[in-house]
Amino acid sequence: MKGFFKYLTVFYTIEIILGLFGSVVVGLIVGTMSTDSPSSTQYDFYFGLSLGFLSVFIPAVILPYLAIRELEKFEEKKRLLFNILSAIPALFSILSPFVLFNFFIFYKLKNPDIIKDEEDYFNT
Repeated sequence: MKGFFKYLTVFYTIEIILGLFGSVVVGLIVGTMSTDSPSSTQYDFYFGLSLGFLSVFIPAVILPYLAIRELEKFEEKKRLLFNILSAIPALFSILSPFVLFNFFIFYKLKNPDIIKDEEDYFNT
């Protein structure tokens, strides 16, 4: 099971890094678009920047961070709520093939009796 946790942690770390870049780009685009009116000021840019940044930052960075913290305590709590919540927005991104594999891992973690030999998945 440690291979599953290692894979999910690496995947969520990559998702956090890509989410940071994406939220900065979307924030700059929305901030620039909010200054289209001739009567707009720099505060309109800041407001658009913050709204655009936070609209991508929360599902793409905060949820994977909470999912990593939840994986660290999986042995005690046996809960995958934030992992499933963070996988849903990523399902509609370029990472969707990996997210499908994540759902497969979630199923295996919730049903430990079907895990026979994890070396078959990671050490071949």
